[in-house]
Amino acid sequence: MTTNEWNAQDPFPFYSQMRNNNAVHYNESLTITDGRKGAWEVFRYEDVKRVLSDYQFFTSDYYPSDAGEGLSKAFIYTDPPIHKKYRMGYVMKAYGSDTAERLTPFAEYISERIVNQLKEKNSAEIVSQFSAVIPIEIICILMGVPLEDAKQFGRWADIVTTAANGGDLDINEFTQAQQEMAMYFMGVFQEKRKKPQDDFISRLMLTKADGVYLNDTDLLGTAILMLLAGHETTKNLISSCLLVLSDQPELQFKLSEQPQKIPNFITEVLRFYSPFQSVYRKAAQDVVLGGMQIKKGDLIVPYLGSANRDEQKFANPDQFDMERQLNVKNLAFGHGVHQCIGMDLAQTEAVIAIKTLLDAVKDIQVNKDSIEMHNSYIVYGIRKMEVSWSMK
Repeated sequence: MTTNEWNAQDPFPFYSQMRNNNAVHYNESLTITDGRKGAWEVFRYEDVKRVLSDYQFFTSDYYPSDAGEGLSKAFIYTDPPIHKKYRMGYVMKAYGSDTAERLTPFAEYISERIVNQLKEKNSAEIVSQFSAVIPIEIICILMGVPLEDAKQFGRWADIVTTAANGGDLDINEFTQAQQEMAMYFMGVFQEKRKKPQDDFISRLMLTKADGVYLNDTDLLGTAILMLLAGHETTKNLISSCLLVLSDQPELQFKLSEQPQKIPNFITEVLRFYSPFQSVYRKAAQDVVLGGMQIKKGDLIVPYLGSANRDEQKFANPDQFDMERQLNVKNLAFGHGVHQCIGMDLAQTEAVIAIKTLLDAVKDIQVNKDSIEMHNSYIVYGIRKMEVSWSMK
């Protein structure tokens, strides 16, 4: 089995073959964010879970030391104890445990506004007009920046998501987008130093750990991370929800009649079409994984999307079943110390978006020929998708 048989819209047969025949595999042609080639690909649930959680052997510090400022300086590219200091000492204090609850009214307002606009039509390119709008506006509100900047945020996220993993765009566009984001956020930092407000960036700038404030490099890395992860994950999740609803129209009626089951539906979509299909790690020391000898310094790509379809953990994994009784958690938001901070917010946004849409429309149908995917090993990302519906 070779990566030539991988397909962005349906990578799951490839994952199955690899889990059963080549579960830990060195792919010399795989392109990493900074242009490096070659990495170990990991496909089984238990192996993926170990790579995500065992930071003594599998470090998140995989960027080269000369990578420059920007996303590469985000705290997620560190390991404990440094990671714990940044995550718990700074970011979680600024983010807060009640963020999803606080932003729920905003998500409801945005969703209702968009659905009311869509009601005037009977079809739309749903990613740009629905799936992407809700999370990017929520990120703007969270960070305390103008909603007018949402489109620019979305453009940066699209470029970085694609270029960051050897997709359709090149490393130069990736670098330019990072530079533009850096200039933007440095301006935001200056404004908020003069006039702090009750938002994530202001709180982050005013938070101390061991008596020390974050410097601009750390602030920048965290701001870019929150923008990209917060937008891309939720956008992809909402789009995938619509794909499932189109494929299984009976669920539209069921969830419309029983909206209390929408959270279960979202959980199964996360397993079935994990928004992030893979992440990166680096071997911190020589280690054996899945019977393969991995050398210190080797890059590693654990596939969350494959782990969540592992037949050893999930019965009939290629069947969508929102009533599924889970004996293990899916790994869509990672595992261990690096588990996604915004997972509750992402799920809340998706629940609100789907409920609002199902309250207003029926007969949701995806035009499969219209689907354009990110050519990405990292995300299950629908770039464009035409959807039609009928009004209730």
